[in-house]
Amino acid sequence: MPPVVLLLLGAHLAYAGMHSHTVIYTATKGLPDFPEFVAATVVDGTQVNYYDSEIKEVIPRQDWVRGAVDEQFWQRNTQIRSSMHQAFKNNINVAMKRFNQTEGKILIFESPKFSN
Repeated sequence: MPPVVLLLLGAHLAYAGMHSHTVIYTATKGLPDFPEFVAATVVDGTQVNYYDSEIKEVIPRQDWVRGAVDEQFWQRNTQIRSSMHQAFKNNINVAMKRFNQTEGKILIFESPKFSN
């Protein structure tokens, strides 16, 4: 079956001064050598953590992030990302059904209205 790609970009901006917080979600179906789901958090233009459906764990990408939060933060965010993975997986299947696509490529951009 040809690959299916679902890219969801969520931009969550928070201002305490001039800071930004963006979470990028990517869900795929049928792409070889690429995780089915990827989430990356970016603060002020710097990636601070990463999750994918193969490692199944939120990983800090900056040293300062490791000490800024407790272990419960990482466990809670891993659970959130795991739940998001399942939701996005379902969304791909629903989109394929609604557009009568049993094969081929699908690309969807969505800006979620939630925060994490």
